[in-house]
Amino acid sequence: MSYELIISDIEAGGGAIIDLYYDEDAEEVKEEKIFIEGAKSTIEFDLDDFDPEMYGCDGEDFLEKIGEK
Repeated sequence: MSYELIISDIEAGGGAIIDLYYDEDAEEVKEEKIFIEGAKSTIEFDLDDFDPEMYGCDGEDFLEKIGEK
């Protein structure tokens, strides 16, 4: 898989920051969340499962940048 960083530094509350990546060939999204204490969480899911409302305006921007809007 070849993910490309699309949007970075989305504030997730509690000091956590989210970066959103996209793999165009596989149509998959990767969310990396970095917590204030340095821990990191990564999840991957199909574009069909992407809910832009979870990311506020950045979710809509993500869809626009990958050409889904």
